Amino acid sequence: MRAPSPFALFASVSLIVKAADLLQDSQFGIREIAAQVAYTSEVSFSKTFKKWVGTAPGIYRRKCRTGNNLLESSAV
Repeated sequence: MRAPSPFALFASVSLIVKAADLLQDSQFGIREIAAQVAYTSEVSFSKTFKKWVGTAPGIYRRKCRTGNNLLESSAV
């Protein structure tokens, strides 16, 4: 399996960061956020988000709302 190109990697990270911002600052549902960052499947989005951030989107949102921003300390 080939490694992703630098551009593809940058694009993926950019979309996850955008999704994290939307989870923090909007009232959109996870399905709506997934669609806004080019995912047609909420399940696929959730798996990818968890892979990059280390937690599921819903848990990330709850932690952000309680003042524990996981993205600042994650690998993204």
